[in-house]
Amino acid sequence: MKESLTNGPIHLESLHEVVGSEFDQEKGIRENKERILESLGFSKGKNVAIRREFRLPEAKTEPFGIREYATDLIEQGRFFSFLFKNGKWESMGGAPVVYLMTVDDIEQKLNFDQGRLVAAVAHDGKVVDIDCDTTLQTYSRRRSITAEVSGFSNIEGVATVNLGGGFRLQVDNIHFVNDDLELVFSGYFSFNDMGSRVLALSCKQDKTVPRYETSFGVKVDKFGNFIYPFSSNGVYEHTGEVDGVVRQVLGSLFERDGVAINKLIRSLLSVRPSLTTHQLEGIFSIPSVSEVSAEVIDFDGIESFDLQTNNLLSPKERLVQGQLATSNFLVTSSEDILSYVSFRRDVRKTVQNIVSSQYLNDKIRDDVIQHTNDRIEVFSRELTGPVKLGRLLELLDMNWEPTDNPHVRRFVNGEHEFIQVSIDGYKLGFWQHRDNGMVDVSNLKAHASILSGILGKPIVPAHFSYLREGD
Repeated sequence: MKESLTNGPIHLESLHEVVGSEFDQEKGIRENKERILESLGFSKGKNVAIRREFRLPEAKTEPFGIREYATDLIEQGRFFSFLFKNGKWESMGGAPVVYLMTVDDIEQKLNFDQGRLVAAVAHDGKVVDIDCDTTLQTYSRRRSITAEVSGFSNIEGVATVNLGGGFRLQVDNIHFVNDDLELVFSGYFSFNDMGSRVLALSCKQDKTVPRYETSFGVKVDKFGNFIYPFSSNGVYEHTGEVDGVVRQVLGSLFERDGVAINKLIRSLLSVRPSLTTHQLEGIFSIPSVSEVSAEVIDFDGIESFDLQTNNLLSPKERLVQGQLATSNFLVTSSEDILSYVSFRRDVRKTVQNIVSSQYLNDKIRDDVIQHTNDRIEVFSRELTGPVKLGRLLELLDMNWEPTDNPHVRRFVNGEHEFIQVSIDGYKLGFWQHRDNGMVDVSNLKAHASILSGILGKPIVPAHFSYLREGD
């Protein structure tokens, strides 16, 4: 189910503002997060997924050949994640996922009827019946190499595992080493090519997946850039310890996406300086000894603040904000960016209300939207005809008629109608003639004499000096 963002999350929109990415009100939370990752230049890793989408249920006469498709790629050394979405499962804890590692998994986890996929057994053991409109998203990647490794958090001794899976990196703490800022991250990793979803440990199947937990510090230089503790030469070197595998994975991640990660973490903490909240979610794999791949696919935590009743920072957050600010780490202050985005959202709502007025024609509606659609300034700085006329009408202290909207005022004299739109002190004026339509007021001074007669108000040169006409 796509989340409606018409009155959507102010923290996520604020993050867009800090990052420099355009927030799309018509898109859901997931799509807007993806826009941020793309704008920051995150890579897609080296083990790029083959993605296909199927609309289910399948027609009885024309099955898609899902069994054959999955079998063919698995036999080529790939594995699958099948994600089922119908708009209901997503709102009840997440869309069901099916992992297919072998050809036997196809027979055991997918149920076909005359070649049509009719049901599946999800990772948590629940049966997914395809009895309504369902979107199946399939992701296929190369399987990771296997190795004997020890040191897992939930497995004693040595285990033979696929060196791929998912990860979550969380900003847990900050401290200072010789007056230099350092961020402390916790890291959670799943193996056997099982994605980061299993790290939630929400079912007994999750708990059987090999996993590893660690923590590490990342120093920050005087310019706010991360100095990463791990590096990579691009090849896998077997160490026999899961910690060694994780270090190589993180080294590859930081080598490719270190700059993007730095920008994202700085922006997240600028919008909300909260610890043990912001997480990066990703996947990793080692498909061959010459390839170590890792990529960030999502980030979590920022949207949780929109469930609160207000946007005020807690005392601990204010303390963290002060510490980060003294190290020049923050891009902006949380209060400033949230206040600005809140103001812009209020203007947006006001404009939506204004353009529904029956007293505005399509041309006026378009002009109102155009003048209030500046992503940075909110209101257009250009001294257009409507801006000048709006200011002039305000100076003349008109005797306005009431309309259906408190932000819209109207004055009529014979064949002439004047409309003034007011948005938080920003004034726009429009003049239309009953027979000739909208009057071009870009050169307002040229209309001074006739305007004075129609409006019944003296207009003197001082009025135009105030308007800064020609600026």
